[in-house]
Amino acid sequence: DLGFGHAYNIGFSFDLEDFSALRGIRSKHMGPARLKEAGIRKMMSSGKLSRADGDKRIVDMYTKVTGAMGAESQALLTKKGNKLYAMNRAGVKPKWNQLQQMILGPMLLENAKGRVIPVPVARSYSEGLSTAGYWVASSGARKGLIEKVVSVQVPGALNKQVANTAMSYVITQDDCGTDKGVALDVGSPELVDRYTAKTVRFGGEVVPKNTLITPTLLSKMKSGKVSKVLARSALKCSSPKGLCSRCYGSSESGRPVEKGTNLGLIAGASIGERGTQLAMRVFHSGGVAGSGGTVTGGINRVIQVLKMPATLSGAATLAPISGTIAAVTKSPVGGHDVTVGSEQVYVPSGAAVLVKKGATVKKGQPLSSGPIDPRDLLEKTNIDVVQRYLTDEVSKVYSAEGVRRRNVEVVVKALTNLGVVDDAGSSDSIVRGDYVSLSRAAHLNKTAKEPMKVRPILRGIETLP
Repeated sequence: DLGFGHAYNIGFSFDLEDFSALRGIRSKHMGPARLKEAGIRKMMSSGKLSRADGDKRIVDMYTKVTGAMGAESQALLTKKGNKLYAMNRAGVKPKWNQLQQMILGPMLLENAKGRVIPVPVARSYSEGLSTAGYWVASSGARKGLIEKVVSVQVPGALNKQVANTAMSYVITQDDCGTDKGVALDVGSPELVDRYTAKTVRFGGEVVPKNTLITPTLLSKMKSGKVSKVLARSALKCSSPKGLCSRCYGSSESGRPVEKGTNLGLIAGASIGERGTQLAMRVFHSGGVAGSGGTVTGGINRVIQVLKMPATLSGAATLAPISGTIAAVTKSPVGGHDVTVGSEQVYVPSGAAVLVKKGATVKKGQPLSSGPIDPRDLLEKTNIDVVQRYLTDEVSKVYSAEGVRRRNVEVVVKALTNLGVVDDAGSSDSIVRGDYVSLSRAAHLNKTAKEPMKVRPILRGIETLP
């Protein structure tokens, strides 16, 4: 009753006045813009400007006009008050491009092929579109419908592949006993619901190892000037099979995750579901130009990271050793030659060199622009560095969507917990060349007379477990 009563008392709604079109602001900006557009089209018809160049000029101009109208409109709505805009500023629906369509106009839209149509729709939906505006807007709506169908297939397939890769990661024990963890900034909300991997001391207080980090404890550590905390992580779990409850952390209710819980499926579903929501944004934007680029790029980047192709197109050149950049010179075949210490590496043309002569670099550090190839990174560093890189890259896309970093860590653990036996040691059941999980190998080595030597390898989500 208290909850329903409170919700009723603070109930927030809106009325028809909040949909009133901002004709004054629109006329102020669109008048001069229409004159400029007429001049550009005159040059196109006379042959002084190609259609492609003319369309680009028109699109660039109206993109700037849309931004200027938006900035002025937001200032006015803040001043006079608009409940829809208040909801927008609070971080809930409508998004600005949706509100813009209702009170200013959709402006530039994209067709089904992703091309920006150089004809702005400058009447708002609250006024009703003109016949010409309706046909242009229908192209944007068609783009949204097509991308909704096509793009949802991509995260759907990703969901299945991730779940298939990580489905064997079930809670098999309460505590594996490891004292390893990942260092997270004390300002990160990702620390909440995890357990400390080591004792934390600050301001006379002692937080023992394996203490559950609650929001209250995190606040105390912040006040105590603690900068980083080593927390338990699925990446460092030493369970020979599956994962332990402590390394994953507590459930949302603050209780330990029960044995038998399939974290692999949970993590796969969380990534796949959010991917679907990202793809749906293009549909809900009505095809407004520029509304789907980041979404598409984000999903594609996640797929690229998790598939880990044998050859990564446009990959960054990594430092072969730690040392000082001795020289950066143009290569006779194009691109650049970068000398690190006594070794020289090639940066292809089209990639920007990120270092200068005299700079100090670490082995595996990118020397050029482009995505890092996890396989190249593993060859030059170690599995810990690769795990951190993969987790960071996927989390960049999904953190704003509410996907917990620990779920990403479960997936990354599944992709990186494999190795080839180079030396079986004293083992009778494993021979050289066998594939074993790194967790199982570490567990067997604890009691082996002669520990086996295992070389970590990476497998993408398309590789069967």
